[in-house]
Amino acid sequence: MEIIKHPINEGSYYSDPNFKDSIFIHHTGGHHRPDWTIDSWGRDRKESTNKIRSGASYVIGGPDPINAKNKKHDGKILEAFNSEHWSHHLFIKNKSNTFLNQKSIAIEICNYGELTKSTDGEFFTKGNIKIPKGQVEILKDPFKGERYFHSYSDHQIESLRYLILLLAKKHDIDLKRGLLKEIGRSEIQMPEGLSVRDQKKWMNKNGITDSKGKKLIENSEEDTRYLQAIDYLNSNPFDLSPQALQGFQGLWSHSNVRADIRDCYPSQQMIQMLRSL
Repeated sequence: MEIIKHPINEGSYYSDPNFKDSIFIHHTGGHHRPDWTIDSWGRDRKESTNKIRSGASYVIGGPDPINAKNKKHDGKILEAFNSEHWSHHLFIKNKSNTFLNQKSIAIEICNYGELTKSTDGEFFTKGNIKIPKGQVEILKDPFKGERYFHSYSDHQIESLRYLILLLAKKHDIDLKRGLLKEIGRSEIQMPEGLSVRDQKKWMNKNGITDSKGKKLIENSEEDTRYLQAIDYLNSNPFDLSPQALQGFQGLWSHSNVRADIRDCYPSQQMIQMLRSL
């Protein structure tokens, strides 16, 4: 599979090489063309509203929702800058923000994200672009309050899988950690009838932690940390993750470190692909 270089100017990223132990997947929330996305990051910063260096190493194009026959960019991978370099892509409001950006590689998927459904059953983006029903994914359960999303195409999922495996091999990133582990966590159920102490023992054994990623004190008290762990156990694998915020290595979604965003959302097609890694 071909990766096409589409470099942005050096003022749009940091060229100092950094050790990488994480990959973050995003979607753009916008149009289908990866070149337009990269070009928007690479504008002269004096003329842009972007005051800091932000962007992603790779962007995967998508199908044109307006012209269904136009699949020229669908699944096409463009490289904006080398994966050893870095740029801001997480925008977390805590002191670990720069550290997490430096040690991670960002992949953007061209996708409009959450959609609204009209009274006549049509689907529209935030910018009022009509999305064909064949490009709509309806979640069984709402994700951060939304059920309707612009679907990731088969070619995008295929390209994403290729790129994840390539980068993981190049930078020796353990893909069993991170989002894949979160998916496994979401599929286990705590046995019924356990005391609080035994619940804590079970959660410690299965890697269910408090909001700071720490194990629970195995006593009978229903304290704040215990309640945080219960919430985490019942959360969606694409929800906010204590491990991701703590800088644990592996593959993550941007939504794992930001409570206010939905990229990427829990697409069944994507989850199936991730299980195959």
